[in-house]
Amino acid sequence: MTTNTSFYTLKDSKLKFQRDTLPTLPISFDRVLENRKPTSASALFNLPVEILGLILKFVESSSLAALAVVNSDCRQLARSRQFANVRLDFSSSSEALVRLLVSEASERRMSSGSTSLPSLGACIRRLTVSIDIDIVRQRFEIPMDDFNDREGHGLTIMEAEKPRWQAIFTTISKVYLPLVEAILCSANTLPHLETLDWQEPYDLSQNFCNALACSSIRHLKLYRPVVNEVFGISLLQPRAWRLHTLHLELTCDLWRKESTATLCASILRLCAPSLETLVWIHRPRKDHQTFGDELLSSFPCLRNLHIQMLELADNSIMDAFLRSKLVNLKIILEKGLLNKALGTRGQILSLEALSSSQAPLAFLRENTQVSKVDFDGAVISSESLEIQVLPILSTFSNLSSLRISWPKSCSRLPETGLSLIGRLHTLNQLCISCGRLNHWRRSWIVDHTAIRYHLFPLRYLQRLALCGDTYSLRANFPNSERYYEETFATEEDLGYTGVPLDEVPSHARRLMTDSKLGKPYWETRHKEKMIAEGKEYIDVFPNLEWIYLGERAMCVKVDYGRMQSRCIVSMNEMANKRTYLNSMFGI
Repeated sequence: MTTNTSFYTLKDSKLKFQRDTLPTLPISFDRVLENRKPTSASALFNLPVEILGLILKFVESSSLAALAVVNSDCRQLARSRQFANVRLDFSSSSEALVRLLVSEASERRMSSGSTSLPSLGACIRRLTVSIDIDIVRQRFEIPMDDFNDREGHGLTIMEAEKPRWQAIFTTISKVYLPLVEAILCSANTLPHLETLDWQEPYDLSQNFCNALACSSIRHLKLYRPVVNEVFGISLLQPRAWRLHTLHLELTCDLWRKESTATLCASILRLCAPSLETLVWIHRPRKDHQTFGDELLSSFPCLRNLHIQMLELADNSIMDAFLRSKLVNLKIILEKGLLNKALGTRGQILSLEALSSSQAPLAFLRENTQVSKVDFDGAVISSESLEIQVLPILSTFSNLSSLRISWPKSCSRLPETGLSLIGRLHTLNQLCISCGRLNHWRRSWIVDHTAIRYHLFPLRYLQRLALCGDTYSLRANFPNSERYYEETFATEEDLGYTGVPLDEVPSHARRLMTDSKLGKPYWETRHKEKMIAEGKEYIDVFPNLEWIYLGERAMCVKVDYGRMQSRCIVSMNEMANKRTYLNSMFGI
């Protein structure tokens, strides 16, 4: 399966789509010239545009500015790469770029859509609109809020800067973003724009939405813009909006409580014939979505669907989506709505990956061809897991990936459940967790011996992740919830085993009572413990390549020079473990 998308890419297998930005390739030289002929006599511009594009790929980024000053053709060639991917963050350079594009838009209006010189707007393929507060702070030299300064003036500084912040935000909302909107609404100013990633809480207007529907945009992300009036997209001439990827996440004024249903339905109807990937996350309460009484749309190309927090007025929307040949389905809805949406759907033959906030039992029984199941964060009781869910999954003949967790009430993984997972012989990756996993709290006391014993039948297992596993702080201190926070050195670490605390030197006592000072000792101790457990897992699972336990990721490598022995070659504490694990086990 292939997915033509700029926001969601297939990672690790053909079953994965997520929020990953793809690099944007420059547009070909003939297109950025907009039907002009090169004015330079250089042999370089006699080359086919395909060859010219390959040469441009190998020019160092630092050399593009030098290339741009050679002549006007070289400038446009360099621009095609420099400005293929543009981010408008309210920095000085992005504000200057906006004003240049406004000038080009004005020239096009007065010159029948053309410009006297090659335009910068013709080079832009991807546009991200996202104000960066840190960049704004640096640009206007606003000091960072500091609540820990010695004189206690942090609050005073923050209060003193409020008028400046207010003036800046007014400029952004009343001047800067309206200019960006005007550029997007101006026909031909960005003739080759394919991807728009809008990440600002800006009031959507009907004119703006109408302009987007008539543009060349194929991948659209609307991340929390505000809808303050009821409207739908209205075009003078009926046409389809050839979107391939849509991330729709709208908000509305909590006081006015305007509905977004009309706008959402009109967008989806227009792009229905071409849409391949849809992420629809809805946050306003009591904003019920529906396609209404009109003829239901069909989504013949829809393959990737992520629905979250929708409130549905009826089944019209979900019925339209679920008639598609879906490959990846992620559905996070209240239990009643989820069961209503999936309960009577039956089998979707094309479906390969399923992620859900509940365990839709009837749907699972009908779709045993699914190869990837993700119940991360799903609310499923231990009894349901062991009596219903896992026995159903044992009938899945192609199940290769599973992420599942036991409820908050559990402090240990039940061995009955582990034994049932051990029957899923086709698994090659597994992620399991248990109990509370919020912030610092870790309540799952792991029993590695039991896990290895019950999961031993999983001979194809290549990746294993244990999330939230915790350990005793020390032998005489059984509380394990703060194991990763209380990173002290122990008496044994410092060679003071059995010595009363008041007889321990002050510098050593600090290491035993200060979590920051003692962390290196704790880290060494924890690393040795995890590597020892990891080696045990290597011995049990002959195909294991990667393991995550103790909040550390370990890679396994085969040493072909020593009778193909296997060993741990690296250990890392992942900076953003949630994102990493989602990329591996999520959908």
